[in-house]
Amino acid sequence: ENLKHGKFDATSQKDKSVIHLQEKISKLLPQITSHIQEMNKSKEFERFLHRIFSGMPNTVSIQNGFGWKTDHGADLLVEFENPIIGINVTTKLVVQAKSYSGEHFDTNAIDQIVEGIKTYHADAGLLITTANETEVLEEYLRNKTEEIGKTIDVIAGNDVAKFVLRYAPELLMGS
Repeated sequence: ENLKHGKFDATSQKDKSVIHLQEKISKLLPQITSHIQEMNKSKEFERFLHRIFSGMPNTVSIQNGFGWKTDHGADLLVEFENPIIGINVTTKLVVQAKSYSGEHFDTNAIDQIVEGIKTYHADAGLLITTANETEVLEEYLRNKTEEIGKTIDVIAGNDVAKFVLRYAPELLMGS
């Protein structure tokens, strides 16, 4: 049946098993993200993300302020050091963390990132939200990216689980 519908070719049993495994694991991602959100509300989500970024090689993460008026739109300031033939080039990223469920329609987070990029002279911005990305959010993000001439991106919904599994699986499963 799978061959008829072009899901697989006849080349290898291993490929089929990997594809089936990926399908089964992908169904768990919403549950993982939901549990991350349940256990990490508000500032706890910021601290959780700080731990992930702090564990990445050549990366410095700084927790910043305690709210919109004091952090100037940057929950975290993350600097990535990129060594290039004897010199270090640093990329500064403003991160806005939102522990939400459901759909993320609130564009205020993007405005906060824009403020953070300007205030901290950052190279780019990143919204990490446990909610699912919406077209409203995507369009607003694209418009603001174009307006300020710096990249603003988003990690949302299932991609939050993938991000944690890739960079800090020990936070989910122990060491």
